[in-house]
Amino acid sequence: MRTMIQMITLPIFLAVLMIGLSTPVLAVSDSTSFNESEEALSDLWARESMIKKAMDSLEAEENLKPKIGFQYIFSLRHTAGPWQGNPRSTLSQEIRMAVVPEPVGFLSLDLGLRTEKMLAINYSRGLSLSVDQASATIRPTPWISASAGRIYFILDRLGLIADNYHDALEGLDLKIGPWKALGARAIYARLSSTNYPGQRFFWMKDDYWALRTYLDWGRLELGGNWLFSGISTERGYALDGYLALWGRELAWEFAKYKPSATNWYEAVTWRQAWVAGMDVLKGKRQELFIQLGDVDRGFSPMASSLLYSTGGQHLYFDYNTEGVDATWRWWLARGEGGSAKPDREYAYNPVAVAEVEWVGLRDQEKRPATQRFIARVSLPLWGRANLMAEDLYLINFRPESGATGGHNFFSLAFSIHF
Repeated sequence: MRTMIQMITLPIFLAVLMIGLSTPVLAVSDSTSFNESEEALSDLWARESMIKKAMDSLEAEENLKPKIGFQYIFSLRHTAGPWQGNPRSTLSQEIRMAVVPEPVGFLSLDLGLRTEKMLAINYSRGLSLSVDQASATIRPTPWISASAGRIYFILDRLGLIADNYHDALEGLDLKIGPWKALGARAIYARLSSTNYPGQRFFWMKDDYWALRTYLDWGRLELGGNWLFSGISTERGYALDGYLALWGRELAWEFAKYKPSATNWYEAVTWRQAWVAGMDVLKGKRQELFIQLGDVDRGFSPMASSLLYSTGGQHLYFDYNTEGVDATWRWWLARGEGGSAKPDREYAYNPVAVAEVEWVGLRDQEKRPATQRFIARVSLPLWGRANLMAEDLYLINFRPESGATGGHNFFSLAFSIHF
């Protein structure tokens, strides 16, 4: 409870401080000075509003253009350690494609294909692609959209209780807002169902229900998230926030989770997790981003960013651990170029980026658990293409025996976005 109160009061305090700092203070000596200052301030706000509308219009126009994305990922994994047996290496590859046709009125479509699994490099069987993401989206108003089909989503800000990055789910995604700072998003998906022969009704089913509501003031956002039903009877809720202040950005999330009643290996009690990150140092061409996290044993929602920590698509924190994740990032040209990680949207990165990351975790008994040492680079190529490389070395500790084991993951990704 004490941790939850701290996680809630910290962003509220910073938000109040930000609002106080951003409030203009006018020193006036008479009514004429006051009127002139008021007119100047009104003109400034009008100009800011015009610029924002122009940027929103350009962004909307860009989003309406047809897009085609292609991504090829080649991976090499080497495993060695006293309990791993003989050292071994594995080669694998993955292909992803995405097509977003030009919208027709308020209707837009999107289709994604990928290899069914990480295939060994063996062309004797050919190369098969399966449908990954396929959905139709309608936008009756600028602040309402609804998508149906095979969808991906990250509901809460850091995805602790609702992030299905691993595989698309068949369902609905409804977004409302932000309208006057207030917004909401609801997710429904059918996970499984059983219909016995000769029967008209589904006797067994498993549905996914999740909801997010938030307040967005631009530089400050606060959100509440509820997982009403995950796999079987799992449930959860989370509070999250975002704050931009003095050129820095803070993102945090505090979550509670209750495993399924059919979970035979964990007691059905509420578990908690929190993660907070901030760019501690930031310059024109470099930044130091640090995340802190603490995840209880058994905190393992079916759709969570924590489940993909081995691959590192989102968070590197494991359940039953606490620790720190520090990333030093260089942009090799003036201007921010984002991260060196490949993403599912095939976003083009016009600036070369290099990253060095260290993750140190210990278990709830304060014993060393894992360490990760990671190096990445992203290079822009011709057109709108990027070449990305990553090398990750993972060290696992076994406190009972004092033994350690190592895993080395090397991946090379090529992305192009038309």
